[in-house]
Amino acid sequence: MKTKSFILAVIATMCISNTSAQKLTYGSLSFLKDEEKLNVIIDYSDVLIQGKSEKFIYAMNGEAWAKKWEAAKPVFYQRFNAHLNKNLNYSEGILLCGNFSDAQYTMTVASISFGRNWDMKGEVIFTKTGDSTILAKFELMGASRIHKGHEFFLVASSFSYAGQNLGQFLAKTIK
Repeated sequence: MKTKSFILAVIATMCISNTSAQKLTYGSLSFLKDEEKLNVIIDYSDVLIQGKSEKFIYAMNGEAWAKKWEAAKPVFYQRFNAHLNKNLNYSEGILLCGNFSDAQYTMTVASISFGRNWDMKGEVIFTKTGDSTILAKFELMGASRIHKGHEFFLVASSFSYAGQNLGQFLAKTIK
């Protein structure tokens, strides 16, 4: 009985401690305070899937897998933004994030990696749209859940959770 209670306590602790953990590494987000919208880009150029590059995964899984992966990227983007906006509380007048090339600022999610448990980590970089000068940068950490299922579902789920964590962080930071 004590063992069962201990195991349940460990699982509960894992779930509770898996909250957003963002670490600002450069700049501040004060420039977002009065913004109404933010352009969002997900940069897959150096994505790692369980320690392997996209190119390696393509070669290992074949062209059919590569086509499915490319077709799934818009779904990942949509899930990320949906959870990001929901947790930013846009209805309260806070920032709306999405595909807004006319927005004054752009947020790029880059250096994305998916670990063995499909935990997603990355770097979030803020720039003025059309300018590469970095205004703020932070690590996106702790974006994981316990999953079982097809890898594309797991990646989409990780993007959803990352959007949720990021939305909560931004809502607290830019008020």
